[in-house]
Amino acid sequence: MKRGVEEVIATCARAWVDIDHPARVEAVEATLDLDSHRFTDEAMAFAVNRTMHVFSDREALQSWGDQLAGLGQGRVLAVLNPGHIPLVEVQDLVAGLLAGFAWRGTVSSRSPLLLPAFLDELLHAFGGHSLVDAAVGSFDDVVHGADLLVASGSDSTIADVAARAEAAGLDREHCWLRGHRFSVTILDGAESQEELLDAAEDMLLYEGQGCRSAAIVFAPESLSPDGLLEAMAAFRGTFPVHPRTSGSLTMQKGFLAALDRPHAWGDGPSFLLSRGDAEEQGPGHVRWVSYEHPDAVSAWVRAQRDGLQSVYVREERQSVWSRRCGLDTERLGTAQRPPLTWSPDGMSHKEFFQEHF
Repeated sequence: MKRGVEEVIATCARAWVDIDHPARVEAVEATLDLDSHRFTDEAMAFAVNRTMHVFSDREALQSWGDQLAGLGQGRVLAVLNPGHIPLVEVQDLVAGLLAGFAWRGTVSSRSPLLLPAFLDELLHAFGGHSLVDAAVGSFDDVVHGADLLVASGSDSTIADVAARAEAAGLDREHCWLRGHRFSVTILDGAESQEELLDAAEDMLLYEGQGCRSAAIVFAPESLSPDGLLEAMAAFRGTFPVHPRTSGSLTMQKGFLAALDRPHAWGDGPSFLLSRGDAEEQGPGHVRWVSYEHPDAVSAWVRAQRDGLQSVYVREERQSVWSRRCGLDTERLGTAQRPPLTWSPDGMSHKEFFQEHF
C-alpha cells in the first residue's frame, strides 16, 4: 500500500528529530566540517530540531496539502535555494511535493549537504514510485524545462537569476524572485526580561543572518538598552558566537570607537549594539534607534515596507502596531520559529502556484 506524501514527509521528519539518527548525524557533522558558513553546533542543532518538529506534524501537513493539492499538475518547479540558515530550504521543497510538482533544486555552497541528505531519505521512503519526483542539480539543469521558478538570494544574485531564467525560456511572471530583506523589532518599554530574551533570539540566532532576523530595534527615547544587553549576553551563553562573526565584530567595534559613536558589546565580542540611523548592519551587529513618538516608527516602516520581511513586537501590542504600520506584525521570539505555512515576502506558496495554474 502506497503511503501519502504527507505521511512519508512526517515520518522522515520524526526520524530526523532524533539527534542520533544516522543520516542526520552524517549530514550535520559533514556540514560543520565546512568553512563556508557561520553555523555553530548549537545553532545547527536548533535548526534541525525546529525544522523537523514542524514537518513531523502530519495533520498540519495534511491541512497544507489540501490547500496545495493538484496545483503542480505534474509540472516542474525549479528552486534556487539559499544556504544562510541550516535547512531553510525545506519549506519550498515540501510545498512543491505537496502540490504535485516535479521538484528540481540547487544547493548552496554554504550548506550543500543537509537538504540532499533529507531528500535522499524521502526518496528512499517513497520506494521510487511515481508519487514524488525530486532531484538536486546545478541552476542551469534545474531551470531547463521548468514551468515555475522560486529563487532566494542577494539582490545581485536575483538579478542574475532573472536574466538566466529568461534566457532559458522562463519569463519573469513565472518566477518568484525573493531578494534581500530584513526585519525589525519595536520595543515600547514594557517588555519583560523574558520578552527581551525572545528579542535577543530574533536578533542573534544564526548570527542575525536571514530575512527574518531582526537587524534594527526601535526603542522609546526614555528606555535604557541595559535590559536588552543583559538579554543578548544571556542568549550568547546558550548560543555562542561563531568565530567569524566575532572577528568581524572586532573590526566594527574598533571602527565605531574611532568615530566616537555610542555602542556596547558582549565579551568576545559576541554581539554589538550601536546607536545610529535605522540602517541594517552586519552579522551579530544590531542597530538601536530611539524614537520620540510611535508615529515616527510607523512612518519609517511604511516607507521601508518593500524591503522589510517582518516586524516583531510584544504580543499585547501586536494589533496596535499592526494598525499603525499597515501590516501584520509578529510576536517577539518568533523570527526563527515561523509556522509551517509562513509567507515569504508576503506571498504564500498557494498564491504563487494558483496564479500560474
